[in-house]
Amino acid sequence: MLKKSQKDYRAWIKEAKRLFREFVHNLELKCRRDGKNLEKLELIRTYAVEQKTSSMKHQTV
Repeated sequence: MLKKSQKDYRAWIKEAKRLFREFVHNLELKCRRDGKNLEKLELIRTYAVEQKTSSMKHQTV
């Protein structure tokens, strides 16, 4: 009984991981189709913040 339930549990985990990966993959595809690259957007925001703080440092000196 224990082996069977352990086997069922592992099969359930494997299926849940597969479904989650499929969900994330479809989300990434949707973002690409919509022209939203989330990684690039984050880099652009980081760059803008660095530029803003850099210009503020020069103004206060």
